[in-house]
Amino acid sequence: MPPRRSLIDELRAGGYEAALFTTYNAYLPFYEDVVLRRLLTAGVRHNVLLMDQVQYSAALQSDPPQFAGRRYTLVPIRVPGAFHPKVIFLAGKQKGLIAIGSHNLTLAGFGFNRELTNLLRISGDSDPQALVLARRAWDSVCGWLELARDQVPSEILDMAYRVKDFAPWLEKQLEGETTASRILAAHPGGESLWAQLRWLASGSVRRVMIAGAFYDDQLTFVSRVQRELQPDEVILAVEPETVQMPAGAAQLRGVRVVRGDRLGFDESQPSAKSGGYLHAKGIFIEPRDGAAVFASGSANPSRPAWLAEPDAGNVEMMFALSLIHI
Repeated sequence: MPPRRSLIDELRAGGYEAALFTTYNAYLPFYEDVVLRRLLTAGVRHNVLLMDQVQYSAALQSDPPQFAGRRYTLVPIRVPGAFHPKVIFLAGKQKGLIAIGSHNLTLAGFGFNRELTNLLRISGDSDPQALVLARRAWDSVCGWLELARDQVPSEILDMAYRVKDFAPWLEKQLEGETTASRILAAHPGGESLWAQLRWLASGSVRRVMIAGAFYDDQLTFVSRVQRELQPDEVILAVEPETVQMPAGAAQLRGVRVVRGDRLGFDESQPSAKSGGYLHAKGIFIEPRDGAAVFASGSANPSRPAWLAEPDAGNVEMMFALSLIHI
């Protein structure tokens, strides 16, 4: 595999004036002392952070913010499940960058874990499809902000919405997404991630491969995949020492559990004793013919992440890609 890329290095590129981050949990000293400092040094003067309200409350007790309300806007969002998307939205007049992945805003998420993050670059009007995806991502962020309308003062929400003012390319009128690449976004009671991904998978399915660190207790999501796609087999790639998975998963008919210890391991450093905690999340649907589908992002292979139930669903974001040749 190619060497790891640093999200911190992406922040140094310059040409951006506003940044919006979403995360489940955050180590606020890391954000303020490392990430925010680099953003300000690079000329990013309007900064916003959205995080899960439960995690926000915990952070206030353990490591309270020093600069929230002065150097950046901090927005806690409460949902029945978890506010769980991991998105970086960088906006400049001529360019943009959107990162959609599994990384939380922590030192581990940005430096030590094995994470999987998709980078979408926008350069003026040169890539209409990238602009369509960017608009889809921004519309999803706006929908998440509305979830906090009754919880957060409107003045704080307005600071988050202002990120759009630094991205004139978001105003371009473009046609809809193609099926080659698509952003999947979910919130409690809305269309589930699974419904959105299921629409992309057509025809007879040979195999489904899933990676993630957290499974629901009843393997509800895995069972839904089996029932609706009816693949020959489902492969679950896990790191046995760290995965949260119900006992007996390997005994399920049609399910094979394999070790994922080397997934995302940087082979350029063979002397390293450990590749870091496997926190990446992804699903690969391999058909018997036609296009395969791969999606990665914030969603663990669990019921709250993929099925968007009104009383327990998460907010999530994934990036899906159809692969014609596999």
